[in-house]
Amino acid sequence: MTTGLSIRWFAPNAHSRSIIPALTARGVRAIESDTEAADLAIAMGDAVAEDAWRWSTFTSRPLILYLWDLPPWSIGKGHFNRVLALGSRLVTVPRIGRRSDGRRAHFSRVRWIARHAAEVWVPGRQSAAVVERLFHVECREVGYGIDATWFTPDPRAQRDVGSVVCVAPLLPHGNLSALIRTAARSAPKLELRLIGDGPERPGLELLAADLGVVCRFEPTADPDVRRRAFRTAGAVICPSRHEGFGGAALEALACGASVVVSDTPSHREILGGAAHYFGLDDDVALATALRAALASPSRGPSVPERYTLERAAERFTAGFLRVTGA
Repeated sequence: MTTGLSIRWFAPNAHSRSIIPALTARGVRAIESDTEAADLAIAMGDAVAEDAWRWSTFTSRPLILYLWDLPPWSIGKGHFNRVLALGSRLVTVPRIGRRSDGRRAHFSRVRWIARHAAEVWVPGRQSAAVVERLFHVECREVGYGIDATWFTPDPRAQRDVGSVVCVAPLLPHGNLSALIRTAARSAPKLELRLIGDGPERPGLELLAADLGVVCRFEPTADPDVRRRAFRTAGAVICPSRHEGFGGAALEALACGASVVVSDTPSHREILGGAAHYFGLDDDVALATALRAALASPSRGPSVPERYTLERAAERFTAGFLRVTGA
């Protein structure tokens, strides 16, 4: 299938670019500079929404806004501000007598952009429910995917049954302190490997030291590092309180790892029965799920085909054709 479409691609990170080769194979060109014309723009996250809106406004091309997640603690406090479009700028106007912080001002502009975009896309039902409730806009569920040709099992890899791997930003909603407490109570104590970085790292390092837990912190999230970690882990855990897509859990399953996840709607939607679940704020349930995962034999890849990048590219292409009327 050759569409001949060109998309101005605004991406905040490598993950939101990973679908581009699969789109290219379907005849969709992703352009990441302003040197060429494009049929429409897509903003792959709130961080690039304003840049994409400015391009769309200047070129009079439609805009798609992809919102992965809007957990309440990430969007700031207070009321949403009024927003005015002044040429190529969006200006927030605080409401009289109603205070809000900087994050809320940013998301006030993102909310305005969502309301003026051709479409708003989200990866799943939980994200749709949150975005629709907070922004009062209609969302389309256009699921993303992982590279199932890269994240694969390695039969030569030796599994370390005493190690637990977590790939996640070190943020308050990551729920990583519960993981460290559980590792400390295990007999023998589990060794943790936390791949990611963030403001919670100093506190987590102190907690691990106080509880005598061996905890390796690695600030990189390089795909090769993740793949090696998933292939050799005794278990992989995703304990977050809120998850928009759950890509790390899918990558781990693709590598044949035993996976433990928090019992959230998005994890249930995406992973189904392929993972071990635990209830939030229940360290006993977390310990039980970890023991079950560590005792599970190595398995083959178990990623539903709909969450591969190839299937995601099909969904994106169909959406692009719909928006452009091609």
